[in-house]
Amino acid sequence: MINGRHREMNGGAKGLFCWEAPTGENAQWLWDLARRYGIGELYVAFPEHPSAQEEFLRAAQEEGLAVYWLTGDPSWAMEPEGSEMLRQVEQAGALHTAHSETLCGIVFDVEPYLLDEWDEDADALMRSFASAAQCAYERARQLGLEMILCVPYYYDTTGHAGALETLISSACDRVAVMNYYREDEARHIETEAAYAQAYGKGLIHIYELQPPGEHGLQAVNTYYGLGADALRQSFRALRRAYPQLALDMALHDAEALAEVMDNEYSIHLVDENGAEDPQALAGMAAHDEWALNGPFLDRTLLRNYLCLNIAGEIMEYAPNVRYCELYLNGEYQCLYLLMETVSKGEGRIDIPTPQRNSDITSYIVRWDRAGKGSHELDNFAYYTYRSDVSALDLRYPGENQLTEGRLQYVQQDVSRVEKMLYSMDITDADNGLTAELDLASFAQYFVINEFFRNVDAGRFSTFYYRDARGKIKTCVWDFNNACDNYIDYQWDEAGFTMQNAPWFGALLRDERFVDAVVLEYHQLRRGVLSDEYLLNYIDETLLWLGDAIERNFSVWGYVFDLSQYNGMTYLTPVERNATSHAQAVEQLKRFIVERGAWLDAHIETLYQYCSDSKNVNLLAR
Repeated sequence: MINGRHREMNGGAKGLFCWEAPTGENAQWLWDLARRYGIGELYVAFPEHPSAQEEFLRAAQEEGLAVYWLTGDPSWAMEPEGSEMLRQVEQAGALHTAHSETLCGIVFDVEPYLLDEWDEDADALMRSFASAAQCAYERARQLGLEMILCVPYYYDTTGHAGALETLISSACDRVAVMNYYREDEARHIETEAAYAQAYGKGLIHIYELQPPGEHGLQAVNTYYGLGADALRQSFRALRRAYPQLALDMALHDAEALAEVMDNEYSIHLVDENGAEDPQALAGMAAHDEWALNGPFLDRTLLRNYLCLNIAGEIMEYAPNVRYCELYLNGEYQCLYLLMETVSKGEGRIDIPTPQRNSDITSYIVRWDRAGKGSHELDNFAYYTYRSDVSALDLRYPGENQLTEGRLQYVQQDVSRVEKMLYSMDITDADNGLTAELDLASFAQYFVINEFFRNVDAGRFSTFYYRDARGKIKTCVWDFNNACDNYIDYQWDEAGFTMQNAPWFGALLRDERFVDAVVLEYHQLRRGVLSDEYLLNYIDETLLWLGDAIERNFSVWGYVFDLSQYNGMTYLTPVERNATSHAQAVEQLKRFIVERGAWLDAHIETLYQYCSDSKNVNLLAR
């Protein structure tokens, strides 16, 4: 056992598959993910370069994680002597010798049923695979490596129960079952559980998190969009079904976990031909792209609704939201928030479509953790290490309109602006800050996110957009972590955080920006950010929700039982968690009042960041 996270979820280890091991600063999102969801074991496809392997293992050791060498190819099943599997064991063994505290074993995901030979003679292929796995297991034991073998849930029902017994009894320490079928999960692993218990082996139940449509997955094969508590309930049911079994769980995979475990559904409306089909929902402007956000970690159920609506009263655009109650296949899920996504469209971000054959384009970009985006920019702030662990991902133009020329145009435009921000040019009257950025938009964004203490703002879930004919503007998104609701750390009412965010740290060096922030703050405190307005808004929202709150917690009310505490779905430390919805609401109200009082007394201290003493060598005066 490496640390307390290695044995969680009612005594079971919690593992995470990662098929592309990030390194350096790009790995921070993985460490944060592991901390947030209580991951104790990482099954990792290692980078080829030895120095990258060493760097990853050192970082994993600092995080207290047990790491396993993840590998596999269907063709290895055709080698009964196990030559390639043995080569992989030797590689893992060499790393284990140097990092025995961290590199604990090897995970094989071979999947022989993907070969054409499976249709010709599956029995022979399974015998060959079992022989190869036995050879690998014998060598792994000699090297002190734990060996985990991945198998599908259906070997026993397709005539291969004998080979399955061989694999579990004499070719692994733990069998990892890819039980990718959410109906009657306990029955699906009945044979595997019986063999594992009979031979004293452990069983890992793997949960698929990737979206339907990928790799042939259907909705019933994955927990995509169902959230952490659906997994938790499933695993509890499995432990009740097999109380004597050494049962662990694993999630597949890291990128999917990062995308879906905020209990959020991405909704794309299409017609019978699969074409985009924009529809108006709940009184909001027609569009084909929506999000359903489950406010699970926000026990008040209020943060996103409150903060996004308040932002909508302040900014040119903020995503519209509506409460709704979700039923999935006739089963009540919980209270959700139907949200407009930050996307191009009438009633949303109304920017023009690029002209045909032109590289010049309006655009939408999003700051988030490096490595998560599909079209990340190699912009000035990124390649000069000013963005820390964040990267800008191009969200518009989308796939249908994105060309290499347009990608380069956006990258160059953003870099040009950043070079101005991080130089003496920022104060230039003609070509500086006010020529490129909408000063009011950035000041409003700063005030809203600092007031609600949204500590991720400016670094993650942060959107900028630009009409090619105008200036760059901001758009708010995601306040679930706001108002001291960050899962890993407590952020009380005192202090600022956005001075450490890309762009905003540079903006604060310009007195014009600080003036705009201070003026905006004082004006808003007399209106929509006043204590009276916000507390009344909360009370009216709760009154409107009425019995929906009770219905929500009739399903999820166990979150107020702190005997169920774990690092995956509760705030750290345990004392921060409310024991009732009413208490959670009072915590939120108290924070808003205390935060407002602190900012009233300290907002003008922001002038320190634009003082001559701090910027005499950086800014032109």
